[in-house]
Parts: sequence; C-alpha cells; structure tokens
Amino acid sequence: GGQAAAAAGCPPAPEQLLRQLRELDRRVQAQIAEDHSFRKANANFTPMIDTTILLLAACEKLAAEKEAMARAHFEEHTSELSYLCRRYSTSIEVGHSERTYQDHVLAASPSAGARERRKSGTSFFACCQRGFPPQQAWWLDNSKRLCPTFQVLRSGSITTASAQELVPGDIMFL
Repeated sequence: GGQAAAAAGCPPAPEQLLRQLRELDRRVQAQIAEDHSFRKANANFTPMIDTTILLLAACEKLAAEKEAMARAHFEEHTSELSYLCRRYSTSIEVGHSERTYQDHVLAASPSAGARERRKSGTSFFACCQRGFPPQQAWWLDNSKRLCPTFQVLRSGSITTASAQELVPGDIMFL
C-alpha cells in the first residue's frame, strides 16, 4: 500500500511512518545497548583481581573518551542517530515532548536587549514600505504559500509546524 502511494508521488500514511519510526527506534535502542553492553558484561568479573580492575577502568575511560570525542567533533550530518537523540533530548518514536520543545524555544528566543534593538529599527522599516501595502489579499495569499510547513513528530503524534516553529532535534517527515 505505502510503496504504491510512494511510487505514485503520494506521501506515505502517518501510520506507516509511525511503524517505520518504531522500527528505527528499535534499531537505535539496540545500538545504544550495544554501546553500553561492556558494562553489563564486566559486571560478571570478580573485581578482586588486579587485571580485572585495570580492564574495567580502561573500558570506562575509553567510553568516556568516545563520548567526549563525539561532543568535541559534533556534526549533525555524520553523527550516529543515537547520539543525535541524546544531544537534542528527543526520541525517534515520540519526538520532542511539549516540555523539551518549550525549552528549545526559550533557549532560541532573543534576549530582551536584542528585542529592544530590533524595536528601534522597526519604525524605520515600516515608514520605508508605505508604497507597498502588505495587507492586500493578493500579498497575504502569496506570503502564506512562501512559508513552508512540515510534518513533525512531537509528544508521540504528528503535527504541522511552520519553519519558524522548528527546533533542533525535531523529527520531521520529508
């Protein structure tokens, strides 16, 4: 069903996208479990042996260094999906919760000083556009078409968001 729709140029149904997301989330969780499985395996060793203590310390140090390198050399396009989810406090299956979305919005909002500077330039901009009435119906219709919207997964459901409402870590359906 979904392949025929995709072949016809129609986007897949939200239910199909959610099934694909669940499968992707399962694979991401398996990757996370594999990344940390050495800690579970190491729990079976007797810590009284000096060699075991040394190996456990080396494993913990290597894991910490791997995480530090991932943070230091972070690039969205080359990072593992599991690291991206941790970095942006998101989940493949649920997306941002309402709380993390609001936290990202607050973090991205300009400071009060920046707002004041912007207000002082607004009157100049408004007076320079008197010859261009932006409230005419033709302009409003065209400006709506110029503002892209996206299907975004937030709090476990697919919603529509404008480009201005997107935050880092949003799970978007393309």
